[in-house]
Amino acid sequence: MTQTELFQVHQSPHGTSYESRLAHGQEIQTGIISRPPMPAPASFSDHIPDTGKKVLPPFARNSNTSREAAVEKYKRGDARSQRERIFEFIRKSADTGATRTEIHYALDLEGDTIRPRVKELLGEAKGFTTTRIRRNGETRLTKSGLNAEVLTVI
Repeated sequence: MTQTELFQVHQSPHGTSYESRLAHGQEIQTGIISRPPMPAPASFSDHIPDTGKKVLPPFARNSNTSREAAVEKYKRGDARSQRERIFEFIRKSADTGATRTEIHYALDLEGDTIRPRVKELLGEAKGFTTTRIRRNGETRLTKSGLNAEVLTVI
């Protein structure tokens, strides 16, 4: 049945039109109102790559910012894949290593994402005891003229 046919079949017993409820994502089934999961707006679907995942990560149903964050997380991958991307970038940097700033520009990840993943790779994060990278004791200047520590694979 299409939504139009549903409207013709079901009448609201509570004075609120079915059309109004339908506009808010509600469906009437034998007098019980249930809310199906909200689909991502059409504008988001163009930006979601096919990664083999079936659904978006959880998000607050009535929050566009939460939904946008879920789409962004879907696009960028989970913490595990971010950690592996960072590790591979540092590994490919060989003896020269990489700074967090270089990781930021190369992988298009924000500092808030990079810092915890680096801490995990250093074995300094809670629950992470394996050290996969190290600080090599060198620093390099960032664009703003500040020193950034260089990270290398062990």
